[in-house]
Amino acid sequence: DAAPRRPEQSLEVVREDLTWTTPAGDVWELDVLHPVDDGPWPVMVAVHGSASGTVISAQRAVAEGGVVVAAPRWIDPEWSVANVARVLSASVTRVAALERY
Repeated sequence: DAAPRRPEQSLEVVREDLTWTTPAGDVWELDVLHPVDDGPWPVMVAVHGSASGTVISAQRAVAEGGVVVAAPRWIDPEWSVANVARVLSASVTRVAALERY
């Protein structure tokens, strides 16, 4: 099989506002941007280092190129090293909702 190629023009993209649950039981935002057209599409998890949220404009540009972008909020506005340790202990299966793409 050939590797996926970037489309000639930008694809139409939709944004879904989902949530994910940390092992500690906290519910945080998860933005998913994906092409409207049927895939399969490669998936990129964008772990942006901002407590204020995710960088939607950059993620939209990647999704327009034919990629599903999952951008979880992973830093609490009350950021601490303990928050990072809790999130890093989370299983990748927590993002099971991405399997449909």
